[in-house]
Amino acid sequence: MTRTEIDTALQSAHAAGDRAGLSRLYALAADAVALPAETAFLLTQAYVFALDAGLPEATALKGRLQEMGAER
Repeated sequence: MTRTEIDTALQSAHAAGDRAGLSRLYALAADAVALPAETAFLLTQAYVFALDAGLPEATALKGRLQEMGAER
């Protein structure tokens, strides 16, 4: 999936209120960027939506943020 496709899918997921989809798409977007600050921002969004949706992926997302020093 290209960054443009991810952005389009994110807009659709926001419009639909699809929290689980938003979490997965933000995590995918985080994997597609190179700057650590951008990665941390996108992973944080993925984590928040995962928590909000009650997804088990929240634990792994928090772990990724901790590994990069963005979450304590």
